[in-house]
Amino acid sequence: MKRNKRHGTGTLVRKGNIWLARWVFAGKLYKRSTGTANRKEAEKRLEEFTADFQRDGEAATLARQTARLGGIREQIRQAEDARPALTIAAMFAAFRDSTRKRHEWGASTLATYQGRYNVFRDWFTENRPAIKEARHVGKGDADEFMRLVSATRSAKTYNEFRAFLSQMWTALAEEIRADGNPWEGITRKTLTAPGAEHERRPLTVEEMARVVSSVAGEMRLLFALGVSTGLRLGDCACLAWADVDLERGFIVTTPRKTARHGTMARIPIAPALAGMLAETPGAARRGDVLPELAAEYRRCPKLVSKRVQRVFTAAGIETHSDATGRMREGVDVGFHSLRHTFVSLAGNAGVPLSIVQRIVGHTKPSMTGRYFHESDAALSGVVAALPDVVTAVDADVPQDAAGTRARALPGPGAASVPAGASGASGGVLDALAALLADMDAGELEEAARIVNAARRAAKRREGGAA
Repeated sequence: MKRNKRHGTGTLVRKGNIWLARWVFAGKLYKRSTGTANRKEAEKRLEEFTADFQRDGEAATLARQTARLGGIREQIRQAEDARPALTIAAMFAAFRDSTRKRHEWGASTLATYQGRYNVFRDWFTENRPAIKEARHVGKGDADEFMRLVSATRSAKTYNEFRAFLSQMWTALAEEIRADGNPWEGITRKTLTAPGAEHERRPLTVEEMARVVSSVAGEMRLLFALGVSTGLRLGDCACLAWADVDLERGFIVTTPRKTARHGTMARIPIAPALAGMLAETPGAARRGDVLPELAAEYRRCPKLVSKRVQRVFTAAGIETHSDATGRMREGVDVGFHSLRHTFVSLAGNAGVPLSIVQRIVGHTKPSMTGRYFHESDAALSGVVAALPDVVTAVDADVPQDAAGTRARALPGPGAASVPAGASGASGGVLDALAALLADMDAGELEEAARIVNAARRAAKRREGGAA
């Protein structure tokens, strides 16, 4: 670095090929690039720099330079504003391909996000046609859209819409070039306590008979899979033959909802379902069990869901509740009702809920409990199975409600499915019986107690009918 001789009240210092101006004013050192490698040009600019200080003083000079810098920044901002930004129409593709999203999506998640984005895009196209670029979406626009979501969907779905849109804005902040995220200030809705929210109800055996008799082909097998396995719609529609072992009588699959946790479901195949699956020749058991429905579901899950709802309606089953008047919260019957039906049939037939939990892939017993709906017959059977502690002569040897002295419970090895089970629940029970061999001692003892109580109740009901 070579220093130039003092020139007036400043000095030129060569930095690389450019001259740097240095001067002192009121005991304070200032530095500024002249922006030139020509010495004479640099000396002129040094004189200009120092002349401002000598003429106007430090405060006025700095204020003028700040204003000039502000003007330059405003010009840059205006130039940036004039440059096209990310449009609403192109947002989802950019978000899908972004490396800044939280994690990679599976096919089901991608379809769900695509559906939410489509609702958002279509609303803005219809109600805010002048807004083309995402940066022009304001807080008022966001509030108006979320009011629509609130009026037509559940609190859970409302929160999911808000989280999705906020995540999209955050991941694409550089492309959007907006001052802020209009979705961040929107308050989440408080969800109702577990068990208090509106849920699907299980179907009765008579309702299931009407549904199955009204469909054929892949749709019939789809409903049979739902009620016989408890799998969700996407897992049934996209079930692969590689997950079906007809020889051993089990379906072993990883449900989409728990795929990230690696949770697998090992489901015994009910005899009726096994017969339907066996109709497909062995050589043809490749790829998807339901190829047409699988392709349609992967393309648009809502199309399959709507087809399912039409089946329920055609069978004369009311699918919506009039209690709430909301599109989502008022749904009483849907494909997910088959999951409730499976859990309820098994539970009411005496299968321990711990076993049912393993089959349907619930991670917590409380979740299985929410899907279990006690039947009137099961509730009555429990009361009828209680020992008579009111009129029993010998309190040490309790009697049952019919006056018969209670027999000792058989050992764990005697646990079995109640004899004579038939109908829709019998098919499930026949398949579930295979699981009893895997039960530990505690589970077997509990199963024995429930089974024997159910047997005694059944005998009493038969005797009363006679």
